[in-house]
Amino acid sequence: MDKSIFKEEEKKKVEVVLLGQRLALKTDRGEAYLQKLANFVADQIEEVRKSSRSISSHQSVLLIALKLADMLKQREDELFELKDVIRKKANLALSDVESALSELKAKPNDENHDSGVNY
Repeated sequence: MDKSIFKEEEKKKVEVVLLGQRLALKTDRGEAYLQKLANFVADQIEEVRKSSRSISSHQSVLLIALKLADMLKQREDELFELKDVIRKKANLALSDVESALSELKAKPNDENHDSGVNY
């Protein structure tokens, strides 16, 4: 798929509401998706506020940013580990296929050899 040099022009303006604040965004994502993200962030902020009533809004946003960064890093680490497992399994499978092919090539072809049996 070609990436357009006009990508910026393909983006549309989408408004979402986060904690009562209207945010106008330029994106190629749909409004429903962005609102879902905004709701997720709002839920995270509400969770932090419930656990510590004395925390300021600014501090709660910073804590959420750290929490989301941690979640992202964990998923990134999991993805890296999964890619490594897949790579190792693919190499083992390839090695097995190569071994099987080598064995097939090394075996004499039974159809071309006289088995010594007369019918």
